[in-house]
Amino acid sequence: MSWELVLVADHVHSSLRDVPAEQWARALPALADDLQMLLRDALELRQDMEEADALFDNAYWDLPSISHHPQNKGFNDWVVLIELLRDAWLAIREAQPNRARDIATQWFGMPYPTFKRLALFAASQPDATPSDQWVDWLLHDDAWWLWSIDTRREVLALLRLQGNQLSTTDLARLEDGILVGPPRDMFSDAIEPDEWQNMVNRYTWLRLAKLSATDVQLGQSASELLTKLSTTNPDWKLSIDERDEFAIWSSGTGDPDYKRETIVERAPVKASELVPWLKQPQRQQSLFYEDKWRETCEKHLINTLQALATLAAEGTWPLDRWRVALQVWSEQKRIKRAWRYAACVVNAMPDDVMVGLAHQVSRWLKEASSSLPSRDEALIALCARFLQLPITAESGITRNGEPLNQPVTEAINHPVGHITQALLNQWYKTALNDGDQLPSSFATPFTQLCDTHAERFRHGRVLLCAHVIALFRVDQAWTERHLLRLFDWQRDAAEARAAWEGFLWSPRLYLPLMIAIKPSLIETASHYSALGDHGRQYAAFLTYAALEPADGFAPAEFRVAFGALPQEGLREAAQALAQAQEGSGEQREEYWKNRLLPFWNNVWPKAQSMVSPAIAERLARIAIGAGSAFPEALQAVLAWLLPVAHPDQLTRPLDKSELCQQFPDEALELLSSTIHEPQWVSSELLNCLIQISSVKPSLQIDRQFQRLMELYRCKHP
Repeated sequence: MSWELVLVADHVHSSLRDVPAEQWARALPALADDLQMLLRDALELRQDMEEADALFDNAYWDLPSISHHPQNKGFNDWVVLIELLRDAWLAIREAQPNRARDIATQWFGMPYPTFKRLALFAASQPDATPSDQWVDWLLHDDAWWLWSIDTRREVLALLRLQGNQLSTTDLARLEDGILVGPPRDMFSDAIEPDEWQNMVNRYTWLRLAKLSATDVQLGQSASELLTKLSTTNPDWKLSIDERDEFAIWSSGTGDPDYKRETIVERAPVKASELVPWLKQPQRQQSLFYEDKWRETCEKHLINTLQALATLAAEGTWPLDRWRVALQVWSEQKRIKRAWRYAACVVNAMPDDVMVGLAHQVSRWLKEASSSLPSRDEALIALCARFLQLPITAESGITRNGEPLNQPVTEAINHPVGHITQALLNQWYKTALNDGDQLPSSFATPFTQLCDTHAERFRHGRVLLCAHVIALFRVDQAWTERHLLRLFDWQRDAAEARAAWEGFLWSPRLYLPLMIAIKPSLIETASHYSALGDHGRQYAAFLTYAALEPADGFAPAEFRVAFGALPQEGLREAAQALAQAQEGSGEQREEYWKNRLLPFWNNVWPKAQSMVSPAIAERLARIAIGAGSAFPEALQAVLAWLLPVAHPDQLTRPLDKSELCQQFPDEALELLSSTIHEPQWVSSELLNCLIQISSVKPSLQIDRQFQRLMELYRCKHP
């Protein structure tokens, strides 16, 4: 389906150039709210067409830079909404810097990367945004926006323009975020480990180099890494034209940086001509040369396979050519045909060749396993052979030269993980029923993978644990004997961590399994920090388990687990509670009474030393979500309430709930307990106060009511 986002008016860019600048400077501040609404509408349309979401909107293709730059070619008129909103903000900043700061803060809290880009652009202006705030922005969501391709230009420009304004503390926080490297799940699984490591190094170097170029004194770890990466890659230099800040860079005839760069040599098409061509020494691919072998593999699958098979019969296996061919043949539209003709050739590979092509072969088998219409014995046999090869345990994925130490990410990118997933895919193509038991063709390799003496098989064990419920239901005896022991922290902490992270990758409640691993399930709370990002899934899973009536579990057992959770774990548990309460719909009062309240009384820890603003926000949401049980819910959580960082997360649902009119005293108590001196408050706070005072005018003289009203007026002069 083809579509294009356009404005109703034509030739907007050229028309705006004819409007005197002074007129725009006067008019734009008054149009800021309308422009913001129009831009959000435009991005929502892109989302409706599946071209945008909260993490990606690809607007950088149409407007590479929020600030003025020659790379903004003006080919797409819709981006004028972004440019006008930017100019409106600049005009507001001249007259009302505090309002401009609040707008930028609001932008960063809005969905879609375009608004994040606008906020980061605002932060790059002198004295526009406190450095601690924009560092918080960059580290938000596991530093997603520090590394996102959507925000690349604005982030790097911000480091270049404002890096020298960072305090020692903020610089250290930012350096720590950079040294961690980009999240692996931000990028395609198809990226090979060597390519991924080079990408991490390049991205890390670029951000450290941008900071260093502002004459800041980097910390020891950051400085040493920058020196190491610069020495190892002497061709890495900062661009004088800022092109290294852009995700895309276009040059054409007439542009000062335009030059012809690529010499193309096309690979032959006929198999008889390909054989001698493939025997020739391969020239190094570079910016100035490419031989179109990949394109030939894409368009002429049979010919390229025939040529490679001819060479294989002669004992010649050009690894680089095979790598590209297998990558191409792994693509969804080619995999079935490639498997039909290439399986016998791949099966004939010598062991040393298959080890050299381990990543490509295993990924090809994984893709084939899910695409073939039914179980394929040849594929299963090839997978079994692969597991006999001396594949190393290292995943090839590192961060700053160190192991990634993320079991799931390493497993899904390791050849053993690919093979395990291929076998699982094939197993699922059989008719599965409870108690059927595993066929030997699967039981044998799965049992082999469960051998903890083989470290390289841990990647396979991670994926088996991700599918433990299905395995448990089909073959409980095999699963108890071989797989469930991996979850035992007392037996082997490293294996238990890998097993739990595999299970928590996509956990589901299945009571018989939970009972079978109950001691390990409860003990996992004491190992929360070892789970990394999957600790959050564990806290949520444990919460939902405790909310469900379950024979075999006593509240006291869950109370032990929640008592062992750190503050971060309780925050995630509180988030799960809030989502459960808010999702209860018309049964909200019954859900509070029958699920949340017993949990709160019998399971939730009583040590208020664990309270935090983030937990307080989530507990306040629970009270709001309880509907007519709001007063009772508020009293239950009141001792845990603190001022929160983003009160609009509470004032918005409170305003919509009509609770301020039903329970004005309790609503005021919640607001006064959770709002102190935030950086920004939304208009919903005023709406809540108006509703409270309209129902109970006497509260207008209440000290807390007056404090909140004055706070709103200060933020909205």
